[in-house]
Amino acid sequence: MEKPTAGYQERCYYHKFADRQGIAEIYQPKKDIRLRISFDAEELDGFVEWKMMGVRDYVLGLECGNCYPDGRDVMREIGMLKFLQPGESKLYQVRINIQ
Repeated sequence: MEKPTAGYQERCYYHKFADRQGIAEIYQPKKDIRLRISFDAEELDGFVEWKMMGVRDYVLGLECGNCYPDGRDVMREIGMLKFLQPGESKLYQVRINIQ
């Protein structure tokens, strides 16, 4: 994390996990609080870390998904666009733990 910065431009970091278990954690030492997100990284293979470290807009987004937020045309081009057949459904499981 960075200190709030005037004129900060938002940034997105795209992550891939080496194994099937995707785990992302952040820790706030002043409050001794830890947030852990865990998921199947093969099913949800588009993990994005979104940062906006502005003075008034200070945000961190940790987003697991089945694609990146670049639009269907880009996802199709890079081979990440997924389809469901008519009547098909898909169940994803994401665990969020706060300690």
